[in-house]
Amino acid sequence: MHSGSTNLDGLPVSSSGSPDCSAHRGWPWRKRIASAAGRRLRAWWRKLNTSDPRQSIETAVGSLKRAITPNGLADRPGAPACPGLAAAVLPSLLTFGQVDSARCLTTWLLATQRPDGSFPQAGGDVASLFNTSQAVAALLELEGSNIAVPSDAVHRAAAYLDVRLEADAARDDAGRRAQAAIWISVAPSLVAAARRFDVLKWQRTAERMVVRARNSVDWHSWTGSSRLLAQAVDAWIALGEVELAADALSWPAGRQKRSGAVAGDDAGSWGDNGLLGHLALLWYRLDERQRADRAMAFLATQQRAGGGWNQYWGRRANASESAWVAKYYLDAAWLRCASSFDQASSRLPHTIDLRDGRFAAVHEWLAALGGLPKVADLGCGSGRFLRELAPQFPAVRLVGIDPSTALLDQVPVRVETRRGGLLRIPAGDGEFDGAFAVESLEHSLLPERAVSEMCRVVRPGGRVLIIDKHAARQALSLHEPWEQWFSPETVAAWLAPHCCDVRVRSIHHGAGNEPGLFLCWEGTKAA
Repeated sequence: MHSGSTNLDGLPVSSSGSPDCSAHRGWPWRKRIASAAGRRLRAWWRKLNTSDPRQSIETAVGSLKRAITPNGLADRPGAPACPGLAAAVLPSLLTFGQVDSARCLTTWLLATQRPDGSFPQAGGDVASLFNTSQAVAALLELEGSNIAVPSDAVHRAAAYLDVRLEADAARDDAGRRAQAAIWISVAPSLVAAARRFDVLKWQRTAERMVVRARNSVDWHSWTGSSRLLAQAVDAWIALGEVELAADALSWPAGRQKRSGAVAGDDAGSWGDNGLLGHLALLWYRLDERQRADRAMAFLATQQRAGGGWNQYWGRRANASESAWVAKYYLDAAWLRCASSFDQASSRLPHTIDLRDGRFAAVHEWLAALGGLPKVADLGCGSGRFLRELAPQFPAVRLVGIDPSTALLDQVPVRVETRRGGLLRIPAGDGEFDGAFAVESLEHSLLPERAVSEMCRVVRPGGRVLIIDKHAARQALSLHEPWEQWFSPETVAAWLAPHCCDVRVRSIHHGAGNEPGLFLCWEGTKAA
C-alpha cells in the first residue's frame, strides 16, 4: 500500500502499511470522532462474524449449571429462587444431557409445592398461576426421563390451574391484555395434563379460556409487554395456531434492527436479551430462520466471558447475569440445529455407495460383533446405512435413533426407530451390544458429552464406532456454523475414560476412494 492511501479505519497509512499517526493528529476533531466510531463499529462487526457458536453453547451450559444450587435457581445473583424459572430450565437441561443438574433442580422444585397444589412466586408463599403452569409442563416432560416425578404432584398442580382459570372466567376482565396473555400461556399445560390424566373437565376449561383469549385481544396490534406477548405466542404455537402466532409476532419483528437485536418496549437504545432469545426460539419454530439467525448472532456478541448474559443490552445493561437468557439461547441453538435437518430432509442423501469407505467400516465392524446383537445407529437420518445393513444382517436387531421425525419416517419399516439426540439417547444403561455414529457427532453441539452418552448405552464388552470428519479439512469446506470436526486425538481422548482398545484410522469416502476427509474411531466398552 503506497503512501497517501488509507486503511479500513479511514486513516492515512505510511508506506509500511501502518497508520500515519502524525497525519491523524492534524485531522479536524469531527473526523477523529467519526474515525473512532467507525473503529468501534468494525470491531463489533468482526466480533459478530467471528463468534464461535460452539463455544457459546458449551459456556452457556456451564453458566446455567453454576447458577443451580440446592436452594433452587434464581434469575440473577442475589435474587430469590424462582419455581417458574426452575421448571422452565428443566427441559433445557435434559435436552443438553445435564441429568444430574436436572435431578437436583427437580428435588428443589417439588419441595416448593404448596398444599393447594400450586407453586409460589419467587421468594414468597403466594401462589403463582404462571409458575404453576411452568411446573406442570416440566414435570409432565420429566415423566419420560429417568427422573422420578410423583404423579400426584402433577395432578394437584393441574387441578389448581383448572380452579384458577374457572375463577378468572367468572370475572369481567376480558379486556385486559395482560390477563389474556396469561390465560393463553397456561392453556397448553392444562391441555397436556388433561390428556395425561384423562380429565375431560380440564380440557374444556382450557378450551373456554383459549376462545376468550382469542376474542378479547387483537393480537396483531399488541402494544403491551413484549415478554408477555412472547409467552402468549409460545402457547399459540403449542396449540397449533401457527398463523395467529406469526401474526402476533409482527410487532417485535418490526422492531428488529439490522444487527439482529430488537429494541426495547419504548423503542429506546436498549433491549432485553432474554426476550431476544425467546423471540429467536419462536422464529425458529415458525421457520423464520433469517430473523432467528440474526437474533442468535447478536446474542453471541453479548455473551459474557463466563458464558452468561446480562438481562439487558444498551443503556439498561448491568453486571448481573440472567438465567432466562441462557435458557432461551440454548433452546434456540438446539432447535436451530435440529430443524435444519427437518428443513433439508429432501436434499439429504438417502443412499450410500457400498464401495464407500464409511459403509465398509460399519459393515466390517458389525460383522465382527458376532452372535445376535442389538445395535444402535445414532443420528441415523433417513436410514441410508440401515437400509443396506438390515438385509445383510437379518439376525441383528437394528435401532435407528435421530431427533428428526421427518427423517425417521423414511427409515425402513423393518427397523425400530426412536426419536432422540446424542445428548440424551432414549435408551437404558448398557442396552446395546454396539452403537455407531456416522457424521452425527459433528452436529451434537456438546460432542464430549455425546461420546459419554453413547458409551453409556453400550454394555461392558460392547463395541463403539464413530466416523466423522477430520478437523484439518474443515477450513476448506462449507458447513453449518455449529458443526465441529475433530482431530484424531480429540475423540480418542473422549473415548478413553469409557473404552479400552481405542483405535483411530483414516478412511476413504465415495466410490473414488478419496482419502483424508473421514476418521474412524473404535473402542470396546470397559467393564
